[in-house]
Amino acid sequence: MKRSRGFSFFEVMIVFFLTSLILVVTTRLAHETFVSLRFLEEKAQTVQSATLGLERLSSELREAVNVRESGTVVRFDKVDPQAPFALDYDLNSSPNHNPGEPTDNPGPEQWHLDYTSDAFDRNQWGLVEYYTDGERLLRKVSKGVNFATSNVANNVNSFTVLPTSGSSTAAYQVSLSLLEQRRVVTFVTIVVIPGLEP
Repeated sequence: MKRSRGFSFFEVMIVFFLTSLILVVTTRLAHETFVSLRFLEEKAQTVQSATLGLERLSSELREAVNVRESGTVVRFDKVDPQAPFALDYDLNSSPNHNPGEPTDNPGPEQWHLDYTSDAFDRNQWGLVEYYTDGERLLRKVSKGVNFATSNVANNVNSFTVLPTSGSSTAAYQVSLSLLEQRRVVTFVTIVVIPGLEP
């Protein structure tokens, strides 16, 4: 009968080395997976922020009736979507009257061509501004002395709205650059404004 002997020092060191190697590789793999997931999450947030910001700006800019300023700040007038009346059907000019019942073919004397007054002689234009505060893209809507400001996009590096040349319609190029893990990602879109002269 043979006597069983224990592991030699060399065998123990090999097992210890292999175990350590497996732990290091597993830890490294878990760390790389975590970094990749964090990168993908930040990329998704950047794309979502840029997409929502550009979509909101583009949809409002398409409704502009007058662009006051473009560049790193864009200011434009748009008609208040809650404007009650644009036509004065009964041609009564008193301040708080009912504009009358709609007719099928209102005459030119009933038209309000520039939206600066409705049937109650109220200006229905609102001023919309998009600008950055160095980190965020902000939207400010003013009507008279009242205004409201909201955040449109975060981690903004730069923002410009410039008119395009050579187009038969009024068009603007909107560029929004966002910071993403020490990288700058730029999103560009062209917005055609059907209500404006080129």
